[in-house]
Amino acid sequence: MKTGILGGTFNPIHMGHMILAEQAYSRFGLDRVFIIPSGRSYFKDDIIMPDASVRFRMCELACRGNDHFTVLDIETKRPGNSYTCDTLEELKSMFPEDEFYYIAGMDSFAELPKFKDPQKIFSLARIVAASRNYAGKLYTLKLSYESDYGAEIDILEAPRIDISSEMIRDYLKKGRSVKYYLPDPVEEYIRENGLYR
Repeated sequence: MKTGILGGTFNPIHMGHMILAEQAYSRFGLDRVFIIPSGRSYFKDDIIMPDASVRFRMCELACRGNDHFTVLDIETKRPGNSYTCDTLEELKSMFPEDEFYYIAGMDSFAELPKFKDPQKIFSLARIVAASRNYAGKLYTLKLSYESDYGAEIDILEAPRIDISSEMIRDYLKKGRSVKYYLPDPVEEYIRENGLYR
């Protein structure tokens, strides 16, 4: 089975995340995509965010109605920092026959060598790197990772979607509309629970 993996803090999950996961699913003929919210990200210690269970719930709401997306809690239930290499190792033990495709936007793709044990990441999953008009830089990194780590990297030609969780949090704080930036159930959940105010 070909399984995509999209991880992140999802603070909050937005339409850019959903489009990226869906495009990877379609382009590479994946059987399913696991959406995996992080428990505690060691890259984002300076950002105040809702509890992991809240972000997990928003992911569940975002994926409602899409039967090839599944939200997993393996990072939100794990104590301490969330590390991609540990998550991939756990997934490999749970689904030993699966071929994993780790889906990364350009920012995450560029940061992979700074992740804990990048060699393990590259050995456990193919990397799907979304180009979003960064073709030159992306291809340079692709060649570097293939040479330095023996990585298998696929390029996903995806449209540039200028939506970020930071922008959405800022809009919500200022009382601006976020309609169409978020899946409707996620927007409703945020408003009902007074998040990001």
